Amino acid sequence: LKVENLYFSERKDHIHIRPYTSKSKQHGGVEGFDLYFETEEGMIPLCVCRALRDWLRITGITTGYLFPRMYDYNRLGPSQTHMDQSEFLQLFRNMLMDIGQDPDSFGIHALRRGGCQWMFQDVRMSLPDVLNWEAGVLTLLMP
Repeated sequence: LKVENLYFSERKDHIHIRPYTSKSKQHGGVEGFDLYFETEEGMIPLCVCRALRDWLRITGITTGYLFPRMYDYNRLGPSQTHMDQSEFLQLFRNMLMDIGQDPDSFGIHALRRGGCQWMFQDVRMSLPDVLNWEAGVLTLLMP
């Protein structure tokens, strides 16, 4: 996903994401979708829009890949090179070790499925909304 695929609304209430490709449409023609800023108190820390906005502000990324390759000492690589799935998984495992969790118990699949289970059981999101959230958001944001 590239910065050029993000369109911040003038009202500042949502971000329109229009990826060029997806897993099932690898030659373009992907329909865009909107992510809205969370306003519910308990969901604000999990707001994808705020996370994207803050990530762009903190990193200074203005063009190219939204998640570029990372180098030693958490330095970002050039935005023309994206982080691949194995790099993402390694960073994720390192974060798990930082909080005392066994990284071998988790993978990208578990992250997506665990998020869906949490949204359905704890947040009480409807099943169609969970399926839309899982397919539309996490699949596109993960490398």
